[in-house]
Amino acid sequence: MINGKRWVKLAWYHSLGGFVRGLEKNGFSALRFSLLRVFAFLLVTLSMYVLPYVLVFASSGPARMALASIVLFTHVCYAVAAHMLAMSPVLTLLVPFASLVVVYTFLRSTFLTLWRGGITWRETTHPLDELKRNMI
Repeated sequence: MINGKRWVKLAWYHSLGGFVRGLEKNGFSALRFSLLRVFAFLLVTLSMYVLPYVLVFASSGPARMALASIVLFTHVCYAVAAHMLAMSPVLTLLVPFASLVVVYTFLRSTFLTLWRGGITWRETTHPLDELKRNMI
């Protein structure tokens, strides 16, 4: 395995808004247009990346210490991964916020796809029933 970070660079999106709009067409489709999968994805994402922080502040005593230890250990793991990718470990502090952005993005994608009756891409709307029919 090789880390090509020094040789290859790609700006996926240049802004947070660009990221949210860019995934507008892909979020709901990645979950195969299933509201059940959207719910499960949101539940798992919030449970793993946001709930531990909420629980640290909502608990007290030994439970708070245990939860804080879990959160700290998680950030140590994130920091090791960041170091291996030549990224700043400080970025790991943004994980809960980034998770909320991803949750919002998938909810937005789901809502817009259902509201429009399909996915709009390059000024063309592809109907939802056609997209579902052509899924692999």
